[in-house]
Amino acid sequence: MSIKKLFLSSFLLLGTLCHTLSGKECYLFTSFSLSEPSWLALSQELQLTGGTFVIRGLPQDSFHTLVERVNHLKKAGMEASICIDPILFEKYAIDVIPTFVIAHGDHFFGISGNIPIRCALERALEKEEIAPYAKEFLSQLNKGAFP
Repeated sequence: MSIKKLFLSSFLLLGTLCHTLSGKECYLFTSFSLSEPSWLALSQELQLTGGTFVIRGLPQDSFHTLVERVNHLKKAGMEASICIDPILFEKYAIDVIPTFVIAHGDHFFGISGNIPIRCALERALEKEEIAPYAKEFLSQLNKGAFP
């Protein structure tokens, strides 16, 4: 593993770990090429599920650009956490953004497209191994609060 990959995968932004202690994960893989309105709309739902945006690396290989873009989104109302983790992109074979992933252990469900997170969670209910976690995230979204 390259030093750059190791650094980027361990870099924490906004004080949030990409991996939770509960073992169940709710990720939205994205990049700064996604429009601001999409970032903000997805952020509202993602924040309610306790999920995290995941980006592959630094925009334009610049921490300065990263900070500027995140600060701009935060000022516009984004509240969901962001982390940089190129290894997660590889683990879940993410090649299209945005892609929503729910994972638990070796099981995961992913769906790509600029769709509401609620729709992604409803589709995840169809996958038996992931359904209990999708139901939990959906419940959090319906309550409008963190767990």
